[in-house]
Formats: sequence, structure tokens, C-alpha cells
Amino acid sequence: MKAGWKLEALGEVCEIAPKKALAKKTLTDEQLVSFVPMDHLGILESHFTAQEERSLSSVYKGYTYFCDDDVIIAKITPCFENGKMGVVSGMTNGVGFGSSEFVPIRGTGKTIPKYLFYYLLRNDFRENGARVMTGAVGHKRVPKEYLENLPIPLPPLEEQKRIMSILDEAFEGLDRARENAEANLKSARELFEERRRTLVSNKTTGDPLTLKDVCINFEYGTSSKSSATGCTPVLRMGNLQDGEIDWTNLVYSNDAGEREKYMLHKGDVLFNRTNSQAHVGKTSIFDGKMPAIFAGYLIRVTPKKEKLTNEFLNHYLNSDIAREYGRSVMGKSVNQANISGSRLKTYPINLPELERQHEITLELDALKVKVQEMQALYRTKLQDISDLRQSLLQKAFAGELT
Repeated sequence: MKAGWKLEALGEVCEIAPKKALAKKTLTDEQLVSFVPMDHLGILESHFTAQEERSLSSVYKGYTYFCDDDVIIAKITPCFENGKMGVVSGMTNGVGFGSSEFVPIRGTGKTIPKYLFYYLLRNDFRENGARVMTGAVGHKRVPKEYLENLPIPLPPLEEQKRIMSILDEAFEGLDRARENAEANLKSARELFEERRRTLVSNKTTGDPLTLKDVCINFEYGTSSKSSATGCTPVLRMGNLQDGEIDWTNLVYSNDAGEREKYMLHKGDVLFNRTNSQAHVGKTSIFDGKMPAIFAGYLIRVTPKKEKLTNEFLNHYLNSDIAREYGRSVMGKSVNQANISGSRLKTYPINLPELERQHEITLELDALKVKVQEMQALYRTKLQDISDLRQSLLQKAFAGELT
């Protein structure tokens, strides 16, 4: 640590979770305050905007109190690990209330809010905090003691301001670079989707066809329980990724009868029929990398070989056209969306001749490879930007920036 700096516990230089009674010392029950739910807080961003106002009396019970110049962080998983945090400013009457899963941290004159925010922005802070979380799975929280005992290097306030100014300028440039990389990543994907939409939507002569007309089988997978170990992989929704099979996170079956009934063959098309709306309709083609069967949430669709190729069917079902139609016929139950086999049969499809289907598949497969290469490049740039941010933070709090 740099000479002249002090290392102190955060709880000694800041107030962790100030008492909400402080709000009533300056405001009446009828006066308005800002209200900030969890989803209004950014991820690894200092600025957020309160979009709602409520009376003090309506939020006093059950919500967390904070005020301008506090730093707030989410204490519950996965929001803590994701970096939900911000610097409070512009609250109505200077006061805000929000999620009970927020922890406000208030300086006592030894820290500048933005300096504290940058210190908490470090990966080490979240990674170490995640290791000491307590509570039930899915509801784990960072204990207050972790924050109170967190060591923080404290240069003089003027030096904190210089560090903050240097990081502000550097991060502004990195944010622009990140936005450009994210935009290019999105554009690469949109390029492929637009071309696929054009190719699979080519009109053909004759009466409109549905999948029922060009497929002979819509088979649900096994409903038997799977386990972490066994003989035969059971492919599930998570194994369907971008039209292909992801062979990680497998579960297994030891049932010989299930293996015989649901064994997949290279080229089989698997359609995810139920889950959240965003995941229903995910489709992949089985690559035959290893023997496998498929789970009951999936439908194996078998095309009539004289009319439709498996590869063209896979591209069609993953296209925006098919996804849009799927949303129009999607059923919904509690927290679940679904497209049954009978609904899947109604999907309209424009069917080129087999030779043209092969040509379209070759073009889309080649384009997909190029797009994946572009995406890999932009993801690498995003990771480099993230690494550079952390490197700057490390140097800043080691006293190497001023």
C-alpha cells in the first residue's frame, strides 16, 4: 500500500445500513421519497434513476432506507455476485427507499462516495463475499459482518478525488468501447437471422403446407427420472444451443427399455416444447457424437425425407418466422409456456425443392461459421475490456495511479 495511506475496516469509516428513523427526523409521513426496486439498480454501474415516488409512510415498513451520497449494494444471491450496486443521488427530498435486499453504506467523512463505489466494484469484493454467504440455497445473503470487516485503503480525500477522476475518465472510454463491441456482437447475430429469415421464407407455388403435411412423427421424450451418473445421456432443454447439441451438463439413464424406445439417430431434430416463453421453441439437430436419448420436454420431429431435409427443418424452426408463429399458438400455465405436438403440427412452412433446401442449408451453415468467428472476436474484446477495468481498479487501490 502507498505510503501515507491507511488501511481501515469499512465499518470503522462508514455506517452500514443506517437506521430508517433518520428519515423521520427531516420528513413527515405525507412527504414524498423516491422508491427504487431491485430491477432499477444497474449492474456494475454507479448511476441509476429513481422512476417512482411514494409517501414516506407507505414505504417506511418493509423497505430499506437510504439517502443521497450513500452507496447501495444488493446483498442477496445472485444480485450480489452480478454486481447490483449504485451511488445514490437525486432522490426526492434527498431520501429513497427500496428493496429489503439492499444494503446502504454511508460515509462518515473519511471516504468519497464514488471512491467507495469503485472499491466495491472490484471482482475480489464480490468473489470473497460470495464465499461467506449464509442462508438457504437461492436465498443466500452476504452477512453484515463481511462488510463491516472489509479492509479498505484510505488515502487523503484529495487523493481519493484524483483517483476517482482518473477512473471516471478511463471507464468512460472503456464504456464506449464496450458499447461498440456489444453493438457489433448484436449486429453479427442480426445479420445471420435476417439472412435465415429471407431464405426460409421464400414463397413456393401450390397450397400452403404445415409441418403435419411434411413430417411423419412428433414424438415426446422420456418422462423417467434421470441421474447424475449412468450409461446413456438424456438430452434436455439446456443441451439445445443455437441449433446444435451442447454436450455439457449431462444427466443419464440406466433404463434399457428407455434406451431402446428413445434412442436418437444422427440428424434427428429436437424441439423444446415447454419452459419460459424465451426458451420454448429452441430447436437443435442431433449430431450423433455419442448415443443419447431425449427428455419428455422435447419433441423429436421426423420429416418425410422425400419432402423435407432435417437440416432445413432445423433452420426453419430456429428462424424468427417460426418463433413468431410459435408465440401466436403458445399455451400458458402457471410460470410455464408450452407448444404441444398438436400445435407444432400447425406450423406453416414454405417448402423449396430438396436441392434448393440443400443449397440454403450450405449457405446458412457457412454464414453461421463466419458469424460465430465474429462473435468470438467481440466476446474476446468484451472480456479484455472487463479485465482492463479490473486491472485499473487494482492499480488504483494499490496507489499506482496518482
